[in-house]
Amino acid sequence: MKVPVDDLAIHEALAVHEAFRRLGFSASEIYLQIGPTHDLPGTGETHTHVRVVLKAQDKTFHVDLPLPCLGTANEVQAAWRQIVAWWNDPATPKRERLDLYENRRFSAPDLILNLLAAGFRINNKARN
Repeated sequence: MKVPVDDLAIHEALAVHEAFRRLGFSASEIYLQIGPTHDLPGTGETHTHVRVVLKAQDKTFHVDLPLPCLGTANEVQAAWRQIVAWWNDPATPKRERLDLYENRRFSAPDLILNLLAAGFRINNKARN
C-alpha cells in the first residue's frame, strides 16, 4: 500500500504528530494549524503554512514545518485526513509507517530537549 499523499510537508506533519504520540501525548492534545495560504508569484502554485501544535499540561508547543504544503488550506486539510486514514488503516504495512516516520527531517532528540526546556513532562510510559 503506497502512501496516498506525495506532499513531503504532510509526511513531516504526520511524523511530528507520531513523535508526540510516541512520547505519550494523546491524539486529542495534538492538532494541525493550517494557514496562512499564499500564491507564489510566477509559479501558479499555492502554498500553505502548517504547524503541528501540542496543547497539554497547561502549555502549548508548536513545530513549524520546514516546507510549506502545496495547495490551499482546504486541499491541505483533505490531504491530512487522507494520510491519517492511511496511517490508521490496519491494512497499512507496519514497515511503510516506520519508513515514513524514520525519513523525517526533524530531530527527535531535539524535539524532546525542546519539550523539556518548555516545561513539559515526558510520559515514561510512551508508546512505540
